[in-house]
Amino acid sequence: MKLTKREIILLVIVLVLGSTFLFVKYVYSPLDKDIKKLKDEYEQLVEEEAKVKLLDEKIKILKDELLEIENSSNEAYEGMLDIWDQAANLVYMEKVTKNLCDKVVINSYTPVDVGNLRSADVNLDIVTNYDNLQKILKNLEEGQHYCTIENISMDVRSRDSEDWPPLELNVNLTVRFYVKGQDTDYPDNYDFMKGKFNKKNIFQEK
Repeated sequence: MKLTKREIILLVIVLVLGSTFLFVKYVYSPLDKDIKKLKDEYEQLVEEEAKVKLLDEKIKILKDELLEIENSSNEAYEGMLDIWDQAANLVYMEKVTKNLCDKVVINSYTPVDVGNLRSADVNLDIVTNYDNLQKILKNLEEGQHYCTIENISMDVRSRDSEDWPPLELNVNLTVRFYVKGQDTDYPDNYDFMKGKFNKKNIFQEK
């Protein structure tokens, strides 16, 4: 069958339109969707990258602030005890008062919370003289562990002769030590009876 010129033109138009339709439906539209999807993902990645950069800057600032706080805290905690070790503290008090008094009574109390810290009192009844008492107070002031004198009271001992005895004062002294905010008196792995922390004898200095 011979087609007329008009029919040939119409057939060509139909073929072109059909090809265009097929291209748009099966090639261009899927590609356009993929391109749009990739564009959205790219924009999302760019946005997330900006957030990550901002977060990194904030983290860096926070790290610097934390380091500054830690340095300030270390200065504030200088001289304070890491844990409240009553045995070690009694050894320390013996060192501070050595040969400067006769110790009658020593009471060491359980720590109590004071803000972010803990504090524990040690109360002493001693017999000494004025010069040695000054030395004891100086030893506490300049000692290894930070402490404060919460109470001090004294009275002169009775004398049997006109000469003052070498030990002439009855002194009651309360010393407060500070601990770096521990939750318990001892860490979970603390066992001084088994010689941990290099203490085979808990009443002897290292």
